Amino acid sequence: MIKTAFELRTIGNLLKDRRKDRGLSIEDVARITKIRAKYLQALENGDYSSFPSEVYLKGFLKNYAKFLDVNQKRALAMYRREREYQQKEPTIDNSNKATKALVNLDLTPGKVILGLIVSAIILTVIYIGTNINSILQEPELSISAPIELNNGEEGVFETSEDSIRIIGNIEVGSELTINGQQFETNNFEQFIKDFNLDDGLNTFTLVAESQFGKVSEISLKIIKEGNLTGTDEDITTTITPTQVTSAMNILVEIVDREAYVEVKIDGEITTANVLPVGEILELSALSKLEITTPRPDAVKIIINETDQTVEGSLTNTWELINGQVVKQ
Repeated sequence: MIKTAFELRTIGNLLKDRRKDRGLSIEDVARITKIRAKYLQALENGDYSSFPSEVYLKGFLKNYAKFLDVNQKRALAMYRREREYQQKEPTIDNSNKATKALVNLDLTPGKVILGLIVSAIILTVIYIGTNINSILQEPELSISAPIELNNGEEGVFETSEDSIRIIGNIEVGSELTINGQQFETNNFEQFIKDFNLDDGLNTFTLVAESQFGKVSEISLKIIKEGNLTGTDEDITTTITPTQVTSAMNILVEIVDREAYVEVKIDGEITTANVLPVGEILELSALSKLEITTPRPDAVKIIINETDQTVEGSLTNTWELINGQVVKQ
C-alpha cells in the first residue's frame, strides 16, 4: 500500500518526534504538564476516540504543542486535516456480499434468540466499560482567576486588595467545596466566588467530588500585604530590627547562552524547558526553591532583590527559614 505524504506526517508523529528530541518520556511530560499519560499517548497515536469530547481533545493538543514549542495554530490545522482525511477515506462496500450471504441463511427461532442474547451481552459490556471509565477517573477541576490552576496543582498569588474573586470550572455532576463549604455552580458548571482576605497568608482548598466518590483538589494560597496605619511613633514601635519575609520573590534570567532549566516551587515543577538568552521568569515561593540546570553559568537568580550564586552542581536549593532566605 502506497502512503501519501499526509499519512506519513501526522500531528501525532510531529509531537512524538519533538518529545524524543528532548529526551523526554511520556511519563516525564505528564508529570510536568499535568496531562494524563494516556491522553498524551492517544494524541501521538492519533487515537482520538479516547477523549471524552472534542473540547478536551483540542485543549490537550494545544497545551502539549505549546510545551514542545510547536505552533498551536499549526497543530490544530494538522489535526483538522487529519480528521478530514480519515472521514474521506474510502471503505470497502461489502453490501453485495452480505446480501448474498443473508439469502442463504435459514432463520430459526433458536438463531433469533441467540442473536438477541449475544447483542444484549455486547451492549452490556460496552455500557459497563464506559461507566467504569467514568467511575475510575477524577472529575475535572480548574480555575482561571486570580491565576490559572488545574486539578492537583498548587499556586500562590499576592495582592493588596481586601477580597479576592475565584473563577473556575468543575465537571458536570460533581460537587464543589471550598475550605469545606459546599457551593452551587451554574448550568455550565462554572463558579464565581468572592472571599474576604486577612493580612498575610490565606489558603483556599477547592475540592471537586464526582457522583462516584472520586476527588480532585486545587490549593490556592493568597498572600495579602497588610497596610501600615497610625502615627510615625506607632510604626516605629511595631517594626522589629530584623526584617523578615513571608515569601521568596524570585527572578530567573538566562544570560550568555540558552539553557535547559527546571524550576520547582514548594515541591511542584513550574518550568521545565530550554530557555533562550534574555528569557526572564518572575516567580514566588512560600518555602522552597529548587533550580536544576546543566548550565549554571547561564542562569542568573535574584531572590528578594539579592543576587544568588548558582553552583556547579546540577541542582541548587534555597529555603525560607524563619523569614530568611538560606541556600542549602
